[in-house]
Amino acid sequence: MSTLLETSPRTRRTSKDKVTPIKVLAAALMLAVGVSVLADGMSDSETAKRDYLCYWAAGQQLVHHRNPYDGDAILRIQRGAGYKENHPFYMRNPPTAFVIAYPLGLVGARAGIVLWSIAIVACLMLSIRML
Repeated sequence: MSTLLETSPRTRRTSKDKVTPIKVLAAALMLAVGVSVLADGMSDSETAKRDYLCYWAAGQQLVHHRNPYDGDAILRIQRGAGYKENHPFYMRNPPTAFVIAYPLGLVGARAGIVLWSIAIVACLMLSIRML
């Protein structure tokens, strides 16, 4: 019985499992290419069409110590990012969700959507790994 545990794929280490500088460099290069493609694909008009814009606008208000539910201010911020509608797109979450929106106020709309998308992909990868 102990021989089965010792030869289990999870307990054996092979030379393939070692992290080498080449593997780290390849992973960093793949990440850089992915981020560049994502950043290039997210134009300002594309950013304004996504629900991300309401989180970013709320983050902008929070960073400047203003009301994230102020319709006029939210609409001005969203229009500055390319939003075309006549009514503001509010963040409909309770104030406890401002923890997520606050960091988005520290960056611009385009940089924020890239970071937001990377965070979503990272959460997806983490949840798959956990399963």
